[in-house]
Amino acid sequence: MTVSETQARSVLAAVAEQWDPALWGAPNLIADWDWYPDAPWTLVWEEGPYCWAIEFSGNQPTDAGVPGVFVEPHTQWALGIYPS
Repeated sequence: MTVSETQARSVLAAVAEQWDPALWGAPNLIADWDWYPDAPWTLVWEEGPYCWAIEFSGNQPTDAGVPGVFVEPHTQWALGIYPS
């Protein structure tokens, strides 16, 4: 089982709904990021709000409102997207 690009973009949309990228710069959606190769997708947003990845996930793995995936913070500015 894997995470589709459509599912990963749904997570990106959920993050953008919470924090306006127009204020912070756009996050990057990266497939098979070399920092965490076990995550099919990673949302990297170094310019985003402080600790956004931790806050978005509640510091726990969560489904982020997207069926078939769960997310967890890799860092305070990077969010791993995995199949559930």
